[in-house]
Amino acid sequence: MLSFGKRAFLAISLCLVTAAIEAEPRRRALLVGIDDYSAHQQASKGAPVSNREFRNLGGAVHDVEVMQGVLTSVYKFKPGEIATLKNPAATRDAILGAIATLIRGAKKGDVLLFYFSGHGSQVRNSLSEEKDRFDESIVPANTRSGALDIRDKELRRRFLPALDRGARLTIILDSCHSGSGARGVPGDGQAREGPADPRDIKDGYRGPSLEDRGALVLSAARDTDLAFEMKGYQEKPQGVFSWALVRAIKDAAPNEPAIDTFRRAAARMRLEKPEQVPVIAGNAEARFSPLLGVRKDRKSDRITAGVASVDPDGLVTIDGGWANGLTLNSELRPVTKPPSAVRLQVIALDGMTKCRAKIRKGSAKTLHSGSLLELVAWVAPQDQPLRVWVPQGDARVMAFARTLADAAKVAGIKWIEDPIASSVPAQVIRWDGEAWESFDARRRGTRLGPAPDPKTMLQGLPRGSSLFVQLPASPDIGRRLTTQAGVVRVKRPQDADYILAGRLFRGHEEYAWLRPSVDRRDQHDSPLPLRTDWHDGRKAGEVAAGLNEDLRRLQRIHLWQTLPSPPEARFNYRLGIRRARDNALITDGTLIAEETYGLVLRAAPGPRELSTPRFVYVFAVDTLGQSVLLFPRGPVGSVENRFPALYTNPPEIRLGAGASFIPQAPFGTDTYFLLSTDEALVDPWILEWDGVQKPKDRPGGTPLEQLLLLIMSHDDRTPRTIGPPSRWSIERVPLATIRNPAMRNTRSEATR
Repeated sequence: MLSFGKRAFLAISLCLVTAAIEAEPRRRALLVGIDDYSAHQQASKGAPVSNREFRNLGGAVHDVEVMQGVLTSVYKFKPGEIATLKNPAATRDAILGAIATLIRGAKKGDVLLFYFSGHGSQVRNSLSEEKDRFDESIVPANTRSGALDIRDKELRRRFLPALDRGARLTIILDSCHSGSGARGVPGDGQAREGPADPRDIKDGYRGPSLEDRGALVLSAARDTDLAFEMKGYQEKPQGVFSWALVRAIKDAAPNEPAIDTFRRAAARMRLEKPEQVPVIAGNAEARFSPLLGVRKDRKSDRITAGVASVDPDGLVTIDGGWANGLTLNSELRPVTKPPSAVRLQVIALDGMTKCRAKIRKGSAKTLHSGSLLELVAWVAPQDQPLRVWVPQGDARVMAFARTLADAAKVAGIKWIEDPIASSVPAQVIRWDGEAWESFDARRRGTRLGPAPDPKTMLQGLPRGSSLFVQLPASPDIGRRLTTQAGVVRVKRPQDADYILAGRLFRGHEEYAWLRPSVDRRDQHDSPLPLRTDWHDGRKAGEVAAGLNEDLRRLQRIHLWQTLPSPPEARFNYRLGIRRARDNALITDGTLIAEETYGLVLRAAPGPRELSTPRFVYVFAVDTLGQSVLLFPRGPVGSVENRFPALYTNPPEIRLGAGASFIPQAPFGTDTYFLLSTDEALVDPWILEWDGVQKPKDRPGGTPLEQLLLLIMSHDDRTPRTIGPPSRWSIERVPLATIRNPAMRNTRSEATR
């Protein structure tokens, strides 16, 4: 029998445990994805609005499924903590009701997520504080039956009570609002936008913003921009922003501030859709706290995963996969003391959150469901290829283009020679490989057939308007374009990073690689060139050789932009650049040609931790694919480039007088890379190239050097293993070099 004292102690202990359990912050998420906007019969309180039609989407529901996998695998949300609404179920009333459930009983420290993937729009509000008198909105599934959009002010009113009680709220919106979005040659990307609702809501609400009260709000695009879809995980359609964010989460360090995760996602979007600019809003506490709280799949600097099951033949199923940073051929071992000699090798990735491994060393007898594994050897994943679209047409197509040019001249229509350098053409006409198609100023397409009447094609274009005719490659040129490692031809322009576009210039054809849906306004947002030089098409062999060389350079730039680094090995310092004449830190992403700048390392935001010294290398890749090693310089190699000094943790480190540089033409966006590694590079000049030398012809020293050379040589036959892994990471900083007002007689960035 327990004495009173023991019983009292036990009772108090139970109360403390119960209180601790009750005090444990809860995590809840509401994920909404709508692809199907075709429903007409769903009941709503409003009357249908004429001419307010929304195209069905292809990737919103998949966005929800992927995000759900990330929440369960990375952040260890339980299935009962995640509510989803998809397609017809995501009506206005259902979404608002689910929000009420999401915040019900929310208390201090609770982690709440509202995620929406679908169409965005605007709603007329004559009492709005917005200058245009429109509120931004998300579009529910029953909009065609007259349901009102859910406006930003409505979300504000509904979420404020939870914030007032101290809950941590994150809102992620993968939708767009307004704006033309039409630029350059069309890429046919699916935009998540639709017409505004003209019904005046007359809402004069002036309450505080969610960001001011502590919420973190991530939006796929600015209020006046479009949000697009692309092929994402497993080549399925996804929102560009959602796919970029998921990849950023996959690579994030255990306690990484949300602002750093967002910046990585934004950098990926600049690579894939520079015309779409995401937005983060929140106070300092929200921005510098980890996104959705501390991730649960990584501890300190280790990637860990649990064993789900062990088959009789020794095949191990693991609760962890792509989303957690595991890659094919990577190796894990059981977490034991002393360290286990057993080694498992990943042989298959089963979706985002599972993988299978075989026993490479030792026995599976020590493993069981629930055993904890840790990553000991990481294998760099295969490169994402550069995707190009190459339409082809015969002599009849070229003859038709000349006839069209003559008709345009008679009709008084301006013939555009370069859609990248010019303002947006009022119309774009192109041959897609089978037929002609026409795109208006908003890039809405109309199929015209293989032999339409030129005069009919120009009907509707007023005199003085502009036209760009995009020519295909001739079969002779098409045959001479080589298949290069790391480059794939796609069948649809919407899947392409670059399009081979021809133009009729002074009576003959010229060809260049063009980024779709961009123009000179995107020059400072794109780490990839907007286009290459034009090549005279009168000699098929010469133009094909020039295009092949351009493609090789583009692929090299793309390779370095997508090269991953081990996700568990982030450096605690970020690359910074200061202008020499006034010591100003560059924060607007712009450098002025012929000015002098210096390199610095700046401590990462968030909690300050004592940093382990690393060897530091800084190099820059310009828009033509040439790389220059900026630090360390000279013939001495890896000397005096290890930072920070042992047992110190300064907020900023200057890389020395020798680390200054002067940006020069060509104008455009160059990318500055910070490579940090525990192990010094024997040959730092491996990071320099002129775009001509073959990397595989150079020797490699350290395992990291061998990996870099292997990747640059595109040898896909050998696993890209770093193991035992030296800790290393790559940070990319895109900066646009612009003309110095004092410079003269230089080529403009638009005609480069």
